[in-house]
Order: sequence, then C-alpha cells, then structure tokens
Amino acid sequence: MNDRRESFQAIPHDEIQRAEDRSWTDRLLGWLVLPELPEAERDEIATTLARVEDPRAAARLMRIVEARELPEAAREAAGAILRSAGNPPGITAPSQ
Repeated sequence: MNDRRESFQAIPHDEIQRAEDRSWTDRLLGWLVLPELPEAERDEIATTLARVEDPRAAARLMRIVEARELPEAAREAAGAILRSAGNPPGITAPSQ
C-alpha cells in the first residue's frame, strides 16, 4: 500500500483538471476501485474524473456501478461521475 499511497499523493489533480488531461483516465479509474483507497483520495479522484469528462470512461464507469463485488464507495463515486456527465440513473451509457 505504501507504493500505491505514494502514487495517489503524486496525482497532479489540479493540473489534470486545468488541462483536461484525459491521458490519466485509465489510471484514475483503476485507482477508483481499490478497496484500500482512503475516502478523501477516492473523492479527489472522482472529482478529477468528473471534471475531465472523458466520454471513453462512460462504459467502464457503468461496469463499476453494476459490479457488486467492488467497494460500495467506488460504485457510488462512479454513479456520481456518470450523473455529473448527464447520464441519469437507469440510462445505459454507450458501449465503448
């Protein structure tokens, strides 16, 4: 976890959001679902994903929402990101 924690702390959230840098999307989605991820870090990752608004993430976010084996906090965060992008509950995001 120490290596992962250092990775989380090294995420330049402000820079990613300012530049709308979608090259981070895959890494952020991977970290979002980690069971040991502290709530504050999950919230920051979710905020960054919501602000970047990468349409390529919609299908993966929908899979996260539907995956009952994942942490509830990750599923809730994925749902919030989808809603912030204008995907109301019950509407399936486009497949990618």
